[in-house]
Amino acid sequence: MASQALVLKAQELIAPKAQDVAALAREHTAAAVATLVEMLNADDEKLRVAAAAALLDRGWGRPGQPIEAARPFAQLSDAQLTRAIDDLRQVLATAKPTKRSRKS
Repeated sequence: MASQALVLKAQELIAPKAQDVAALAREHTAAAVATLVEMLNADDEKLRVAAAAALLDRGWGRPGQPIEAARPFAQLSDAQLTRAIDDLRQVLATAKPTKRSRKS
């Protein structure tokens, strides 16, 4: 089984990226909500229902969906975790920033 230190290291590498994605998405919250509000008046009933459901889900605290790894870190051996950490470092080092959508 994986050592606690390697499990923590793997989590440290992954968690900041997930927070970055959430922060980027939150920058568009106002525009997204405005779009949903506009859709409440759409001619298409399916659009109105989808918009209403989305607003209610977000406004009243729909439970979040946790993202789980294919294999929990604690079930990996030290060698597997070390390899995974090295692979992740390589991916992060060579990743190119994506174009951000225009702000409204």
